[in-house]
Amino acid sequence: MFLQTTRPATHARRMLRTVLLLALTFLPCASAGEGFVPLFDGKTPDGWDGDPVYRSVKDGAVVGEVTPETLLERNPFLIGR
Repeated sequence: MFLQTTRPATHARRMLRTVLLLALTFLPCASAGEGFVPLFDGKTPDGWDGDPVYRSVKDGAVVGEVTPETLLERNPFLIGR
């Protein structure tokens, strides 16, 4: 016979409390409030320095691409201004 140390209701309350705490912790990060400056508009490379031969914006994301014609001698990082 196994001894149950916590009742299921107590466990459920702890889980709910944990989920609510996490939600409240990350909620301010999700909202764009006063003073918020977006780093990427999802459409253009404006505000970023990088070689357009290797970097582009496709489907709302920055994409890095190396082809046999554009092999790298060093990594040209993408840098936000």
